[in-house]
Amino acid sequence: DESLRKQTPQEKQQKAESYLKAMNVAQANFYRENKRFASSLEELERSTSLIFQSYDYAYRLKVADASRAEIAAVPKEVGLRSYVGVVTVTQSRPNGIICKAKKPSVESLPTPEFSKTLRCPSRSSQVN
Repeated sequence: DESLRKQTPQEKQQKAESYLKAMNVAQANFYRENKRFASSLEELERSTSLIFQSYDYAYRLKVADASRAEIAAVPKEVGLRSYVGVVTVTQSRPNGIICKAKKPSVESLPTPEFSKTLRCPSRSSQVN
């Protein structure tokens, strides 16, 4: 039975990546429609009708300011990589990036740097 099979770390990370991709898109759409970011995961999930239960990661949404929102995915167990997804708005166009830690860690990643473009912090790489 599929649901009883233990998932590999890769599969768990893949789910986290898929969720963050969906949430980045949802946050960009939410911004276009409401001229602001969703302020909670609940509000964001409701806007997309995506209800997601994760046993492997804790997700935290933070709206840094009017032009940037981020979602951190922090592993609940050792051996998984942490992620951060960010949506920024420049010239009123939403733009997103997802970064993943280069090594497994239960610590959250720092916020991606933003100058002209979004860049992942040093201990991480961009998820395509």
